[in-house]
Amino acid sequence: MKLDEVGWQVAVASSMPPYFGAESIAPTTEAAQAVIYSSLLRYVACDPAFDSVLFFGLQDEPNLDRWQAGLIRADGTPRPSYDAVKATIAETGGNCAGRIRTWRHSTVVAGADATFRRDRRLPSRVNSWSFTGSADEDALFDAGIYRLRRGHRGARVLAESGQFDAHLTRFVRFRTRRLSPGSYVYSIRFRAEANPNRTTRLTSRPFVIYR
Repeated sequence: MKLDEVGWQVAVASSMPPYFGAESIAPTTEAAQAVIYSSLLRYVACDPAFDSVLFFGLQDEPNLDRWQAGLIRADGTPRPSYDAVKATIAETGGNCAGRIRTWRHSTVVAGADATFRRDRRLPSRVNSWSFTGSADEDALFDAGIYRLRRGHRGARVLAESGQFDAHLTRFVRFRTRRLSPGSYVYSIRFRAEANPNRTTRLTSRPFVIYR
């Protein structure tokens, strides 16, 4: 199996010839790219399922709106990653220097996260409900506020659904409504847009509504 088209784009100043234009993404540093590329070679060498790794591309494109993940800059000078990859191959000979591992397909949503409000007791006059969430990949979500029954999740009293764009935090807001006195939790289920069978569910600590 081939690990195809791996690349971490690097920050480049548009004033450095022959680069021009403006970045379209948030790039990493040359030092970080070198560490990532070297670590990746060591990691993949210990998985017998992989035969090769393709870093894409070898040399940068000058237009910063395009691709700058090369081991060589657009002017032909080598990056630290060039020497790091060369040294890693020379040191390991492409062989595993650690523990043999087997790749397994992820069953969860990459980077799924939620920050729930920290209140543990709230008066019944409160009628605004929300929290923030994010994921490292595009994902759909179904969220709710659930009433607890004997410590277990019961009926969903408020619901919301929508989508997360990768790496962007957004609010999950429920419609305005007062909750009856009792114990509740927030809960959200993420579903990867690329594969809805990969899911992650996150649930808050219980909070109490009092009169």
